[in-house]
Amino acid sequence: MSIDDPERARRRAEITRLLSRYPHLEEEALRDLANWFASEASSLDVALLSQEEAVRSQYRAYREAHIDRLSPGDWAKGLAVATVVLGLLAAVLWRAF
Repeated sequence: MSIDDPERARRRAEITRLLSRYPHLEEEALRDLANWFASEASSLDVALLSQEEAVRSQYRAYREAHIDRLSPGDWAKGLAVATVVLGLLAAVLWRAF
């Protein structure tokens, strides 16, 4: 992967233009952003985009609203892990006393 790959640079520029209009985007544009972040963008692409001064505040707002928040599935997984850990701890303590 190269910074100067023309197709990646073109797509990053397209995403930058979309982000410049955030939060005033249509559903299709939001889906395009979500798809880019989830499956197209490399770490390098995200790093380069995050350093674009023109869209820095929109990037942070988008990230806070759509990437960094925990989904209900994330909460369910966390609850399941905590339940298993507490169950194992209770079993160990039960046998100890």
